[in-house]
Amino acid sequence: ARIAFWVALGIPVSIVATLGLMYFSGQSLNMISMFALLMTLGIIVDDAIVVGEHTATRYALGDTRAQAAVTGAGRMAIPVIAASLTTMAAFGPILLVGGVIGQIMSALPMVVIAVLVASSIECFLILPGHLAHSLPKKRKPPSGFRKGFDQGFDYFKNNIFGKFSALSYSWRYATVAIALAVTILGFALISSGKLGFEFFATAEGEVFTVSATFHPGTPKEQMQAIFDDIEKAISEAEISLAPDGEQLVVTTYAELDAGNSNATINVFLTPSETRTVRTSLITQAVRERLPMIAGVQNIGVREANNGPGGRAIEVQFSGADTNTLKQASEELQAILAGFAGVTAISDSLNYGDPELTMQLSARGISLGFTLEMLGTQIRDAFEGREVATIATQNEEINVRLHRSLN
Repeated sequence: ARIAFWVALGIPVSIVATLGLMYFSGQSLNMISMFALLMTLGIIVDDAIVVGEHTATRYALGDTRAQAAVTGAGRMAIPVIAASLTTMAAFGPILLVGGVIGQIMSALPMVVIAVLVASSIECFLILPGHLAHSLPKKRKPPSGFRKGFDQGFDYFKNNIFGKFSALSYSWRYATVAIALAVTILGFALISSGKLGFEFFATAEGEVFTVSATFHPGTPKEQMQAIFDDIEKAISEAEISLAPDGEQLVVTTYAELDAGNSNATINVFLTPSETRTVRTSLITQAVRERLPMIAGVQNIGVREANNGPGGRAIEVQFSGADTNTLKQASEELQAILAGFAGVTAISDSLNYGDPELTMQLSARGISLGFTLEMLGTQIRDAFEGREVATIATQNEEINVRLHRSLN
């Protein structure tokens, strides 16, 4: 019982030591680090149990209490440390992942490594000292329950597991062939697509968006008519998927950007636990009912992303010529549209109002002008300059001076 007590006490000691290592390494308690702590909790227990059990075994074989503690920890050091290094090698490469995903997941290997280091220190430097004082000074004969348990375990070891091991060794080539066949079957399931792979499992969404990109200069009345057509398509999709009157859509609202070229209709669905229709079926039904609308460059339906994985397909172009970038984007969109299952294809470079890019000439630079000065003069010419503020009883009035552009 005392050995079990010290083994169990090693769990909170290792966790506290892990928290200290996390503090000095700049980590924090969050969802990822807490998951790592829970995942490695079994490793902490296993290390302490292995050392404690082997210490008790050495003591039962005749070693003194101190010898049993030292021998038990020493003999278990190599296999336990090897297992810890293997686990570190498995989680360590996550530190090499870059980008947002790497920043999010970096806490996982850092915490796992901290737990393994703390557990090794506790079970090899602290636990043996407690075990040496916890072993009984006088050896007592085992109880009847322990004798019966040992006899049953020996029977299983010698008559069942032992015979199975001997049979496996006698048919060692067949054993290796079966193991290789199972391994090949596992790889075949992955390569054939029968067993899918998803880095981040996507939860059932409760929001999807209908995005529309208008041609520059589209009148507000036409935009409103397009909004009405989209909302009609959403309503028809809901009726077709829920003929018994089940409510699928809670509310919708539209957003129009400052340039009046991009519009988004956000559709909020009922909680996934209370509806019988999946979000993917709803978005597919809306997509099929969206009409071909004049004045709209692009229209798409997309589920809200519920994880950090981003879109399934995302390509970024960079360059100095926006026309070339737009052409490359349109060519790629045409290629992707030819694949079945690829939907909601769009880009972030929309045709908008004409834009003038100004640069200083060599003469302007020689006269001491800067781009900031040029921008200020142009802004004042179009928006005016604030020259005074008049305070009244209830408010402050800004006085702005405009110049005539004629």
